[in-house]
Amino acid sequence: AQRTSEICDHGQMADQQLDKYFQNDPDILKVFDFEYDKIIKFKSKVAHMELGICLPITALFCLPCLVKKNVTWEARAMHVALTVDGIRYVVDKHKTGCGSSCTDVGKTVTTIPYSNITDCYVVEPAGTACCCCIRNVLATVYIHTAPGRGTSSIGSRRLPDLV
Repeated sequence: AQRTSEICDHGQMADQQLDKYFQNDPDILKVFDFEYDKIIKFKSKVAHMELGICLPITALFCLPCLVKKNVTWEARAMHVALTVDGIRYVVDKHKTGCGSSCTDVGKTVTTIPYSNITDCYVVEPAGTACCCCIRNVLATVYIHTAPGRGTSSIGSRRLPDLV
């Protein structure tokens, strides 16, 4: 993700927040921006490869044009921030399938309280995905919570570069 504090061309620190999803939420301390274009490019390649392998006949028709749209809708619905209470991960309502409103996915909000976090680590991208021909480029952040509360990888999703 592009950090809210990133280095400008001039070598100065810029406090820049690209994701405006949380802009009116007073509980937000810091927002982390996903690299949406990187996610979309990677997941689209993987999805097209899987589609071509699993469904060679349907890959010739309209499905390939829907793959990138679905990946884009899902990626741009993801938002993560630090709040006064914990880590908030939101997947906003978004379209799926053919884009009809009857296939929309509802909004989900997960807040992991700071008091429940016992460990947090990042798995850097390595190797390849899908038939060894697409290089893995997305990091995964894992957040472990107190015993009895389970482990959360924030929806078992890959959260790119949140370090």
